[in-house]
Order: sequence, then structure tokens, then C-alpha cells
Amino acid sequence: MHTAAPAKAASQPLSEGTVRRLDRAAGSVTITHGPIENLGMGAMTMTFSFKKGVVPASVKEGDKVRFRAEEKGGQYSVVRIEAVK
Repeated sequence: MHTAAPAKAASQPLSEGTVRRLDRAAGSVTITHGPIENLGMGAMTMTFSFKKGVVPASVKEGDKVRFRAEEKGGQYSVVRIEAVK
């Protein structure tokens, strides 16, 4: 069991983008984003899934955000997101 994983995820670099659509019921968020270095992905607009509780109630459509996306089994999901103040 690796106890360092949560701390590692929290310290990894975040990508930047703007929330275009947020569907909390479906567990999805569409973000227009710059490059996502950890995924080797260029700038684009795409929809990510997220687990319940990952997107804070304070994040809404139109917000500029910093986020961490990961890929597992061909599915892209947001594992951390925060509004840019």
C-alpha cells in the first residue's frame, strides 16, 4: 500500500482552462484548456468525467480553473480542480 499517492497527486502540476459546461448530475465537466503536460495533450476543448465531490460547489460555468486530469483505461477524468482567484 502506497500512502504517498495522495500527497503526490496534490503536488503535481495543474493545467489551466475555462469551464464551458458543468453537469454535476452526469459527473462531467467540459473545459477549454491549454496543454495538459502529464497526458501529452495539446490545447483543445473536451469533456472529462469526475468523481462526486471532486468539483467544489464554488466552481461554475465560465470560471477560469486549474485542474489535474488523468487517463485510465482510455477514460479521461478530472481528479482535482480549483477556481483561479
